[in-house]
Amino acid sequence: MSVSNEATPRSGTTGRRVRVERVAPDVPALEIAQLERLAGATPDEHRQNRGMLLSFAESFENEQYIASVWEGDALEGIATAFLCLRPDGSTLLKVWFPGLFRREGAPKFFYADPAEASRVTRELIEAFVEHARSVGASFVALSHCPTSDRVVANVAEALAFRTLAAPDAFIIQLAEPTSFEAYLNRLSQTRRGDFRRDLRRAAKAGAHMIEETVARPETLERSWPLHVALSMRKGNDYRLGGTSLFDAFQRWLKPADLRVEACYSGDEFAGALIMHIAGTEMHAGYICHRPELEWQVYTAIIATAIERAISRGTTAVHLGFGNDYQKTRLGADALPHVSYVLPLTRR
Repeated sequence: MSVSNEATPRSGTTGRRVRVERVAPDVPALEIAQLERLAGATPDEHRQNRGMLLSFAESFENEQYIASVWEGDALEGIATAFLCLRPDGSTLLKVWFPGLFRREGAPKFFYADPAEASRVTRELIEAFVEHARSVGASFVALSHCPTSDRVVANVAEALAFRTLAAPDAFIIQLAEPTSFEAYLNRLSQTRRGDFRRDLRRAAKAGAHMIEETVARPETLERSWPLHVALSMRKGNDYRLGGTSLFDAFQRWLKPADLRVEACYSGDEFAGALIMHIAGTEMHAGYICHRPELEWQVYTAIIATAIERAISRGTTAVHLGFGNDYQKTRLGADALPHVSYVLPLTRR
């Protein structure tokens, strides 16, 4: 087995090899026909994941990489990572699969044969460790891994990674059949009272929601500065480039992949939730709003999205990572995650 940075695989190549290269549209591991060999996602989800990777690569200044395992000309597994600068000035290679449509708890590593999961995962991680050393990174992190993923946990332990706490992911499980009132009644009396109070304050402020079953370009354009401002307040490992991520989505994803719940206060744009519907599951990808408004824009947007989701027969609402207080107020359950970190020594 060898680690390679060659641009394209040679036709008819035999033997097993691992490659690490920059994310780009012409990377062989991102060919749809190869991605569809991999387990863990439907063909449509592979297409969407590819679109997300290319959108991030276009929009941010961080160097982004894809590691791939090949057996001859056949793709056996992939993982992705990006370089980020830590507050102390050191560099971290963060193994992370960015996605608007990923289920919390979904694998960060994809492989063609589940029986080969441990072998492929180890090959991908070892390739990233070698690549991190070659670019002068001080650490490698396997970021936001579900504690239920024992394959990654066992490989990380074998390679001497340290286990660190990571933000939980949150999901609202909805009984079927249900209604919005039934959902509210699941909350504690205090949380239900807070929820209704927030909605009354939003209504008093003239808040109203507009659902866009296909995201409108002008709504995405209005949402991006709010998302940037929120990221700057919270901190973000990605360095902004010259292209809006939401604009890039429109180039690399299908229009129907993005759905928006837009919030207005009177005629004024107050915020939006950018999401995706997959079967009976709703994925809340990005929520952004004006922080100066004196009412809970977040609650108003999420409540409306949940109410519409329930009317569609949705059984699960994925709310992503972090912001524990807001999400537990909504009755979401926490899915525990950890990160595995390996400090690198110079050779």
